[in-house]
Amino acid sequence: MLYYLFRYLSEYGIPGAHLWSYISFRALLTLVLSLIISMWLGEYFIKWMQRHDFYEEPRSADIDPFSRPRRVPSMGGLVIILAIIIPTLLLGRLRNIYMLLMLGTTVWMGLFGFMDDWKKIKASRIIRLALRQLRERGISKPADIQDLSDLDVIYSEERKGKMPVFKHFDTVEDARQLSSLNMLVSPNAKDGIRPLTKLLGQGLLGLAVGLTLWLSPDAVIHENVTVERQQGQTVMMKSEPVKSNMTTIPFVKEHNISYGGILSFLGEYRHVAGWILFVGVTLFFVMLISNGANLNDGMDGMCVGNSSIMFLTLAILAYVSSHIALASYLNIMYVPGSEELVIFLLACVGAMIGFLWYNASEAQMWMGDTGSLTIGSIMAVTAVIIHKELLLFFICFIFIAETLSSFFQTAVAKRDNRRGNPTGKKIRLFKRAPIHDTFRYSTEQLLASNPDLKFIIDWPRGRWNDNKVTVRFWIITIIACAIAVATLKIR
Repeated sequence: MLYYLFRYLSEYGIPGAHLWSYISFRALLTLVLSLIISMWLGEYFIKWMQRHDFYEEPRSADIDPFSRPRRVPSMGGLVIILAIIIPTLLLGRLRNIYMLLMLGTTVWMGLFGFMDDWKKIKASRIIRLALRQLRERGISKPADIQDLSDLDVIYSEERKGKMPVFKHFDTVEDARQLSSLNMLVSPNAKDGIRPLTKLLGQGLLGLAVGLTLWLSPDAVIHENVTVERQQGQTVMMKSEPVKSNMTTIPFVKEHNISYGGILSFLGEYRHVAGWILFVGVTLFFVMLISNGANLNDGMDGMCVGNSSIMFLTLAILAYVSSHIALASYLNIMYVPGSEELVIFLLACVGAMIGFLWYNASEAQMWMGDTGSLTIGSIMAVTAVIIHKELLLFFICFIFIAETLSSFFQTAVAKRDNRRGNPTGKKIRLFKRAPIHDTFRYSTEQLLASNPDLKFIIDWPRGRWNDNKVTVRFWIITIIACAIAVATLKIR
């Protein structure tokens, strides 16, 4: 909004108004503003959530032996989303198709993440209130239950929340045989929304983004052409904008390939088939990166630090893609209008750094699915817009590693259960999954709790301090992102 205001004022010669036409000025201002908003909102959000008893219970000791009983509010992704949207609305060009796509992505995935976090927090609150009422009535352990009517107090809280939270028993003996009151809680009480619902939200987003880039007349590129000179070759841009589903292949000299070209064997249908493949690839990367960010959000400061580096890298790629001279020099596609992505991405960087003020160890709030699903989707959509989606394998290397480690860990466990193991051991690929958890546990620690385990990759045998795991993952992300940027010249 301010962009349009100052552009109007510049027509009347107002000193300084022309500054708002510069991407560098608006981008840096957006970065600072989002950082301030994130830090300012974060403090009030934490106090409000604690005052209203809205926080998610820490993971149990059998899942995470390093968790401590802390009243840490979740759903802090709301702070991140507001810190991104407010500066973007103030300083961005809201008629830009790519800016509208990014705002839509943020709101849409933020909504699904919010629903997931709210269901978990609501269930945790019901459990705390119900168990507190049991203790106030003199029932501090299952053996104190004299009649099933003693459990009516927890079932009444369950009905108020309109969601299944507690187990139901046919006889009082069944309830009294439990080892603790916490076992009255249903195993899936705090699971949030179903995984299928999350995938549906991600799938609809990927479909909407892919179709918009296919059908919108504003989503165009200028292709590269090589002009022969006596002293060598000069790369220039075609003057006319074209609709294209081309993408960049890293480390290849003639490194642009269209999805339609891949399906050239389809003859006259290759153009439409190429766009359908493009939409499918968009959907794939939205799901992959969004879920990877969600899995990476398991330690204080881990996902926020990695995301800051990734957003900054994407901002660099968006800038060179939007600058006709740099795009020509680097021999990459020129995407007019993508400069507004720099505004949006630096708002993301500022929001991440501001959030890290409260999320660094020991965290005062967690982003939850509201934040992690959103930031992963933003990265995927950005890369697709600038036709650099294959570079996500470098930029989001850590997120993809988290996803693949969980997938292969589950696959190995299922295969072992199906075939059976003559040694009686339970085979696991890693010590724990997702991959960051494998560094937090020593082999001896895991075998002490379950001596029947056997690890295919038993490294490291010792454990790393949580802060060391976080910082080392940041370093890996820096290296991977540097390689991604270097691929623009290394061919």
